[in-house]
Amino acid sequence: MGIDFQRINTEALARSEVVLAWMLPSGRVMGWRYFALNPRREDKHIGSFSVDLQKGVWCDFALCEVSGGDLISLGAYIWDCRQGEAAIRIANYLNIRT
Repeated sequence: MGIDFQRINTEALARSEVVLAWMLPSGRVMGWRYFALNPRREDKHIGSFSVDLQKGVWCDFALCEVSGGDLISLGAYIWDCRQGEAAIRIANYLNIRT
């Protein structure tokens, strides 16, 4: 049986503030977005790297083509790993059986 990406994303999104505080501890909630420093570059100011708390869509507006559509893809980006590994890390954090 494969990884249930949809279930993991759905459950992570339902607890997006908690998950994002774990994934990106430098961040803070402002309105319906979570803003944090991008750990993959020398980011000194919060503002250009953000995640939509309701949809999981994320983007670093300071870099071209650095964006994604869900929290698993965000994990894969920040941890520099494959989406399957990111999904398992998130599932383990949320105690979701995979």
